[in-house]
Amino acid sequence: MLNHKKVKIKRVFITGATGILGSQILKLFLFQKNVEIVLLIRGKTLKICKDRSRVFINKMSKGKKVLAKVTVVQGDISKFNIGINERIYNELCKSINEIFHCAALIDYYQPYRIARLVNVIGTKNVLMFAKNCQVLEKMNYISTVFIAGSLQGDFSENSFDLNQTFNSSYEKSKFEAEMLVRKTFNKKFVTSIFRPSVIVGAYTDGGIGNFQLFYQYFRTLSLSLIKILPVNPDSVFNIVPCDSAAKAICLLSKNSSENETYHIISPQNISNFKLMKFVSKYIGYDEPKYINIENFDFQKLTIFEKKLLGIYLPFLNIKTVFNARKTIRQLKEYGFRYPVVNNRFIARLIDYAINKKFIIK
Repeated sequence: MLNHKKVKIKRVFITGATGILGSQILKLFLFQKNVEIVLLIRGKTLKICKDRSRVFINKMSKGKKVLAKVTVVQGDISKFNIGINERIYNELCKSINEIFHCAALIDYYQPYRIARLVNVIGTKNVLMFAKNCQVLEKMNYISTVFIAGSLQGDFSENSFDLNQTFNSSYEKSKFEAEMLVRKTFNKKFVTSIFRPSVIVGAYTDGGIGNFQLFYQYFRTLSLSLIKILPVNPDSVFNIVPCDSAAKAICLLSKNSSENETYHIISPQNISNFKLMKFVSKYIGYDEPKYINIENFDFQKLTIFEKKLLGIYLPFLNIKTVFNARKTIRQLKEYGFRYPVVNNRFIARLIDYAINKKFIIK
């Protein structure tokens, strides 16, 4: 006798699917069976949202027919009901099983009021949507390890409010957003918080949707806009390929049955000195002069130099030790290991940015 048991379809709702990490999470779900995907896309019209989605989905699916499993919804997380039409909002609340809230403003130059609108108010609105979802099983929130701010010392998955100060509106707004998420921990659905370090291009080819902090820094250096750098000689940098980060997040989300916080961090830190020396030689620009920050006179900087350095200084002088032992241990149990971060990988990242004419060689 044939078994006509109906297969359960899971409906996954994703914000920020056009972003660096959100797009990689979307890509993983595109090729999973028994999954339907709902994308919240911002745009002037629904047609614009659908056209925009079709372009990047076709690109990542490489000709495979996956569009039929994707529903595009026009909306905006910073608005009431995340900017969705009331009828559609109510329909979604009856069918969404899992949420990945990836949308965020990661512009370190933006004033706090703008960062807060997207990162804090936007998260508040997504959480309200989650509370209204009747069959929701899982809420996944993408935070950042940099909510540690200027903290010195150990910062583990269990760490949160340690009276730290913040280096930017981005860090402060993401801290406040995570606070909202943590306050909504409940038994109705499981909540996972994921804190990535610096997300960079895919491990395979260095590909990335847009160039942010890591790339902006080397673009600035390649243009010889910075001649002197105040650097802590012991500082390190931690980068994670976007495809590896997405795999780790989806794996942990799938296997997590309790409210948890995870650090999505490579086990390998890179010395800032070694990183800058390698990239400067690879691109062919003159290295800036390095001065220990303890001996640096900031009064000698021009206003332009202060603005440029203001974004990078915290990353060149990190004194926080990001502890991810719990997360890495769990990932190993699931058979996952981060790829090796070496000069060959760094070269792939830089080559991609050069090919896209973001960094000038």
